[in-house]
Amino acid sequence: MEQKRKQRLAGALVLLAAAVIFYPLFFGRDMPGEERAVKIPEPPPVPEVPQYIEVLETPMEVPAVPADYETPPPAVSERPTLDEQGVPVSWTLQLAAFSKQANAEQLQNKLRDAGYRSYTREGAANSGKRLFRVYVGPELRKDKILELRQELEKQFKLKGLAVRFRP
Repeated sequence: MEQKRKQRLAGALVLLAAAVIFYPLFFGRDMPGEERAVKIPEPPPVPEVPQYIEVLETPMEVPAVPADYETPPPAVSERPTLDEQGVPVSWTLQLAAFSKQANAEQLQNKLRDAGYRSYTREGAANSGKRLFRVYVGPELRKDKILELRQELEKQFKLKGLAVRFRP
């Protein structure tokens, strides 16, 4: 039993000595209560104002815009977006609504002959009657649909309504 007690005592002394040696190495740099002096560099001197600044105070001449110059329309960078189901948000142009399917198909064929992508959909009106709506599109960007509406208004004298395309 005396041998075990000596070994424990020797082990405790070794641990205590190791703690005394290594504690200042790990924790001795920034001891609480110990202040360190930090040097703050001086700000650079304020530069002197050059003499030629007075020349810049005179207004500059703006070149005249030529008469035949047209201002380009502002660039629209509307990017297609996805809705909550992950489907791209797209737009279509509703041109007309007919109570007779033959009239809707006649306008659809006229639009297709002119080179437009057109389609019809059957729906109900508020009064419960069947309506056949004629659409042109779809397009991913709303600004393209609005341009298409202006074209169709000039060509066919139809004012369209830009609506959200639902497949």
